[in-house]
Amino acid sequence: MDHDLVLIDAPEVLALNIRECGESLVDVEAAGLRVAAGHARVSSHAETVFWCRESVVERLVTANDSLPSGVDLVLAEGHRPLELQRHFWETNLRKVHNANPAMSEEEAVVETAKYVAPGWIVPPHSTGGAVDVILCRGEVELTMGCELNEHCDAMRTAFPVADSKAKANREILIEAMTEAGFVNYGHEWWHYSYGDRYWALLTGTRTAIYGGL
Repeated sequence: MDHDLVLIDAPEVLALNIRECGESLVDVEAAGLRVAAGHARVSSHAETVFWCRESVVERLVTANDSLPSGVDLVLAEGHRPLELQRHFWETNLRKVHNANPAMSEEEAVVETAKYVAPGWIVPPHSTGGAVDVILCRGEVELTMGCELNEHCDAMRTAFPVADSKAKANREILIEAMTEAGFVNYGHEWWHYSYGDRYWALLTGTRTAIYGGL
């Protein structure tokens, strides 16, 4: 794994201020976007799983409109309530401990934070600004070199996947999302955000506009 990637809970991320703008959560389906209801690799059953902040939805529409003909941007997960985020953190921390019994508590926390944000940091998904997205052609999910939410080396966005189709699909997703104003979390090819502290750091904005909801 590339340890130079900035983690969600890195000190430079947490040092940034949040000035909540007050935007509401809105249903992305109402904006004409597709959602991955019942996806086998999505654990959230929150009522707001397919809801995001207003400006995020607008940017998702922009990203979707820029995709090649026949390809759709599909939201796998949007807003995640803080209580659920804490549950995911604790569950994944236990998995890391069980799989790596020689790890110290600090090492296990660092490893877990590559995949799930701790509940105490204003987690990106809990702001309504972070999204997990996939690409589909009709009902067929496009290959990305590894599955959504699969914990492996290939989950990193910049991982040199051997499959040419997977590589091209990653490039299509990256271009569409970044051109629409999102930033990617480099440990996960599917995770993008706008308005949260991670977005603020990577764009040099220095002040996030979304706090926890």
